[in-house]
Order: sequence, then structure tokens, then C-alpha cells
Amino acid sequence: MYPRLFEIPFLHLTISTFGPMIVLGFLAALFMMRRLSRRACLDLAMITNAALYSLIIGVVGARALF
Repeated sequence: MYPRLFEIPFLHLTISTFGPMIVLGFLAALFMMRRLSRRACLDLAMITNAALYSLIIGVVGARALF
């Protein structure tokens, strides 16, 4: 995996691959959770809220341990 995804030319801002891959993984997991919760007849809003809360707690916890 390349450490840099791309660079914005005029701003000299480098976008690393880590952030977009985290977002892509989170969105894929959220899509799968919502899809599986429809089959189990669970509340979709509750699943989405739980995913967002876990994302926030995960980021805060990772920053605290760093």
C-alpha cells in the first residue's frame, strides 16, 4: 500500500491512504450491518446510531491510547 494517495497541487496537501481506507471500511461495515439487520427485522435507526457511537468512541479511544 502506498503511504500517499495523492497530493493537491496548489495547496501542497498530501492525502494519505490511511484515512480513506478507514472510511471505506466503516462504510462497508455499516452497509453490511444494515443489510443483515433488515433480514433479522431490527430497527435500522438503532443500528446506524450504534455504528456512529462506536466510531466516535473508537476514534477517541485510539487517540487517548496514542
